[in-house]
Amino acid sequence: MQIGLLGLPRSGKTALFHALTGGAHEGGGGGETHIAVIDVPDERFDRLVEVFKPKKATPATLQVVDLAGFSAGEGKGLTPQMLARLGTTDALCAVLRVFDDGSGDPPNPAGDLENLLLEMTLSDLQKVENRLEKLPKQIMKLGGAERQAGEAELAVLGRIRPALEEGTPIRALALTDEEEPLIRGFQFLSLRPLLVVLNLGEGVDPAPHQAALGPALAQHGTELIALNAEIEMEIAQLESEEDRRVFMEDFGLTEPGRDRLIRRLNHLLGLVTFFTVSEKEVHAWPIPAGTPAQRAAGSIHSDLERGFIRAEVIHVDAFRACGSSLAEAKRQGQLRIEGKTYLVQDGEIFHVLFSV
Repeated sequence: MQIGLLGLPRSGKTALFHALTGGAHEGGGGGETHIAVIDVPDERFDRLVEVFKPKKATPATLQVVDLAGFSAGEGKGLTPQMLARLGTTDALCAVLRVFDDGSGDPPNPAGDLENLLLEMTLSDLQKVENRLEKLPKQIMKLGGAERQAGEAELAVLGRIRPALEEGTPIRALALTDEEEPLIRGFQFLSLRPLLVVLNLGEGVDPAPHQAALGPALAQHGTELIALNAEIEMEIAQLESEEDRRVFMEDFGLTEPGRDRLIRRLNHLLGLVTFFTVSEKEVHAWPIPAGTPAQRAAGSIHSDLERGFIRAEVIHVDAFRACGSSLAEAKRQGQLRIEGKTYLVQDGEIFHVLFSV
């Protein structure tokens, strides 16, 4: 899964990127795009690694893309290159400045969010209008199933356009299962899940800004988190766990903000995590919530999905209650047998029985 970081110049977006990745802050990035793969922090995974002491430990990961900051204004801020890059992402993370950057311009997170949302809706509206200009003529030349598909696309685009003209994002329209595939190829930005990050200055109270942003967040169906990217970057660069603990205590933090942020991004993407365990490898597997067992097996290997017979399943909490022993869990009847259509739940240990 891929997350795109968006922000206006001086938002601290690249500092947040380096906080997430543990890298050093490179300044504004010089207009470049940075990409990194980050591990998803998961205490359950860490415990399983402690128990099985495997030769290999593979956590769940996310790919983060840090795009260059852009100047918002009448839909001209997002370049074609940026739009192409954002089109490959699964969710977006908008970073808002809530600190004094020394420029003399006071932070205006509500205005910055409005500008960012406007850029996204204008970009989507342009795509819709371009398509609606050509589609009716194309439909006239079609027949049968192709004509029906074209008319269905015309109908959904006709519903989307007035919403975008009013500043309403596509994600707020509750598209049906039939409508969503018709517009998937457009890579609409306002359809992407969006997380807003308030990048705080030291000692800044986020509450007033959260209240000011409330109406926009509700209208756009977005979530919000507040942290200090500069402090989080310093925490990420500390090599010693003890140094990180002392540093966080000095700032009154109980855990790194990056961990909270990554968990929120996972939630935003609608992911759950299951685990496969052995002395050879402990592996965390992120999948969409509501995934049937047979399809989940396919994320491990296609042979497991094709030859799926059944799965042995136990939640990590139940596993711990059985002394962190699969043999004891089986003896107590806690190791369940589930079939192809069972929906895999977050935090389950999953062992596939198959035959190809």
